[in-house]
Amino acid sequence: MIFVLLGTFIVLNLFVGVIVNKVEEVEHTQHNKDIKKEIQDLRKEIQELKQTLKRKE
Repeated sequence: MIFVLLGTFIVLNLFVGVIVNKVEEVEHTQHNKDIKKEIQDLRKEIQELKQTLKRKE
């Protein structure tokens, strides 16, 4: 009986571990996408500022 309970606990623990790992992976991926978008926006803004400076010269 104790082996059944122990086995069940181990299997459930593994499932929880896999789920938590996947959630963290998705959050990390989303964070990377947000950072890439921010970098693209900043590069675009820098390019626009460079063009504005060239026109004023």
